[in-house]
Amino acid sequence: MRKSLPSVIAAIVLMVVIIPTVYADDDKDAKGTKVFLSGATVLPKGVFGMRLDSQFFFPITEKYNENGDTEDIAEDFNTRLDGTVFPQLNLVEAGFGLPAGFANFGNSDVEYEFNVQIFDFYLYYGLTDRLTLGAKVPYWNFRNNVTARLDTSTATVGINNNPAIPSPIAPLALGATPLTTADIQQLLKTEYGFDPVEDWSKSGFSDIEIGGRYQYYRSENWQLAFTGSVLLPTGRTDDPDSLVDYPFGAGAWGLSFYLNNDFTALQKYGLSFTGTFRYVYYFPTRETVRVPNDVDQPIVGLENKEKVDLRVGSDWRIDLEGRYLIGKGLSVFLFYRYLQKFEDSVSGDRGLAYEELEKQSDQKEQQFRVGLNYSTIPLYMKKEFPVPFEAKLYYRNRFAGENVLNSQYIGLDLTVFF
Repeated sequence: MRKSLPSVIAAIVLMVVIIPTVYADDDKDAKGTKVFLSGATVLPKGVFGMRLDSQFFFPITEKYNENGDTEDIAEDFNTRLDGTVFPQLNLVEAGFGLPAGFANFGNSDVEYEFNVQIFDFYLYYGLTDRLTLGAKVPYWNFRNNVTARLDTSTATVGINNNPAIPSPIAPLALGATPLTTADIQQLLKTEYGFDPVEDWSKSGFSDIEIGGRYQYYRSENWQLAFTGSVLLPTGRTDDPDSLVDYPFGAGAWGLSFYLNNDFTALQKYGLSFTGTFRYVYYFPTRETVRVPNDVDQPIVGLENKEKVDLRVGSDWRIDLEGRYLIGKGLSVFLFYRYLQKFEDSVSGDRGLAYEELEKQSDQKEQQFRVGLNYSTIPLYMKKEFPVPFEAKLYYRNRFAGENVLNSQYIGLDLTVFF
């Protein structure tokens, strides 16, 4: 499991993030008061900014599968506990002359509920009137509330109670006792080396982003900029010995490239529009994983645990936003995002089914955000308010996707300039 790096955090907190909303020195509303714009704007030279975007998720219990349909997060762990999960049951069938597939301990009944809060910290600085530098430091609070039980209503074998039968497992018809949930938990530990399937929580940093934005074109109708940044693998990755944890980062160094575009010709009517294209490339890395024999059957033994060569799939996205100025400093906005991530590439030295790790590693998502934005810049420029800041309250919904969580959250975003 990857740990966060305090020394890295201390270094990059002195830098600035690629900001989605900044103070544009030369943009004015219909009454001549300077306002905020998103997308391609940059900070004036010598201006600092600090920002906190807080995201409070509704409880998450579903995901979008590879077909775009919703299903329970723990769907892959709800299965018949037969010889495909515990191979020793195949020996029980052979020893007692049972039909293949007959022996089973029952059905697992597992539910996950993710409770998540994400806090994105930003610090940014206008190096020149065209170039803004910065860093983004995401901090996650993540809890998985787990319900795990064994349903033995359809079980056919259990713990042998008859000393005359030389087997620890025997058919229930011969007087064996059904296993309990605790027995299954113990089998997962002794047979597979997994931690208990129980509540899990962790707090820590996700992957940090540092870089800069250069505004290469500025006119009355358009602002165009290019953004480049580096992604640091500071977020924890998936623990191969846990069935209940959740990764905070990609586990690889990456490069992000943005094309930022603002259309401002209608700003005198209170309207502004932003379009952003982003592409992310990840460098090859090595990661310790468990290689499943089937992507839908993640429970495999320690013999399938290997440090593999991994190339995280690149991703691209398009963001579109429209904003309407209601009154002095107050605006309403609507935001849409489409994202697509390509499959990971996995290889190793032991001839395992590495292609199963690649399956369902591609992702798609569509989301919208709607909210209110308030800026004190108009009052600050008229010397009627002492501090220039922007506050944004919004709702975000990921309404479609593939191989991603089905999630919603309320966001509160505050930016202060000095």
